[in-house]
Amino acid sequence: MQDTIGVVPRQLIAEMIGADYVQNASADCLQACSLELSLTEECYRLSASILPNKNELVETLLKNHTLFQHNLEQPLELNGIYLVRLSESLALPKGIHANAATECSASLINLRTRLIADGIPHYNTIPNGYSGSLWLEIIPKSFAVRIHPKDRLHELRFFHGDSKISIQEQKHLIEKNQLHPSLELTSDLSTDDLIGWRALSSNSTLLDTAFIDHDPFAFFEPLTRPKYDELLLEANSFHLITTRERLTIPSSIATKIITLEPRSSTFLKSDWNGTQTIGISNQGQNTLLRDGQTIGLLAYEKLIAFAEPIKSESKKIIRDGPQLAKWFKPS
Repeated sequence: MQDTIGVVPRQLIAEMIGADYVQNASADCLQACSLELSLTEECYRLSASILPNKNELVETLLKNHTLFQHNLEQPLELNGIYLVRLSESLALPKGIHANAATECSASLINLRTRLIADGIPHYNTIPNGYSGSLWLEIIPKSFAVRIHPKDRLHELRFFHGDSKISIQEQKHLIEKNQLHPSLELTSDLSTDDLIGWRALSSNSTLLDTAFIDHDPFAFFEPLTRPKYDELLLEANSFHLITTRERLTIPSSIATKIITLEPRSSTFLKSDWNGTQTIGISNQGQNTLLRDGQTIGLLAYEKLIAFAEPIKSESKKIIRDGPQLAKWFKPS
């Protein structure tokens, strides 16, 4: 990696695990250009969201800001703030840094997750040469959630140097029809009869991540095409809305989707082929969402090398229309 820059692909992350730069990580957590992070059973209920100061361990922070240690046999309450130790820890070499993002399915149930690290006063950011533990802040924002050790709700992407794609490289990929010509993702309220879902927020509704057969209609209300192609987003509501743009991700590119409400990000899987479903958490006041309005942004980054495929990976599957998280049975 010394003479190359970009996002670290799967096979090089595996080498980092073998060299103990990434500790206690499992090979089956490897994605094409990211590492899924696993929960442990060590969980704390906090009084408020909080970040460590520089040189302050997260364990030290917990001594003064923990309400109680939470037993994962009990669900996480709606709007409760929890901090869970992750299985993985890091001892990165100089020149390697990382960014983190919410796993796609977690974002689709409005489960707010943010990575916290020792002595780092920023969420989801791991600086060059970091050595220390990793923790995940978890806040259920639409309904109670029961999580389990080894659940994967967040991902880590490693970088060597500046991974940004130049304007010239981006234009070249667009000309070859390998990238969408716009970095904006817009709402589609007019193409199909089903345009999205609205969360039925309740602390009495429980999603258990150990099961993949939840009834979607117990958690979400389907949204049909609205009159005049405008949708009212009520204050403090959560909606899943389909994008008008169809995305196909080339194997040489790592893609991140940045949502605007709230400001967060997810890593797009390398096998993605289709429209994208974006969660919109509307805070504070009623808002009118219009057809074709920007609801997300794309960020492209180059890989150090092509990610080596694994035998279990299948061909790209076309996914169109509003998608639900992996814990629901087909609607």
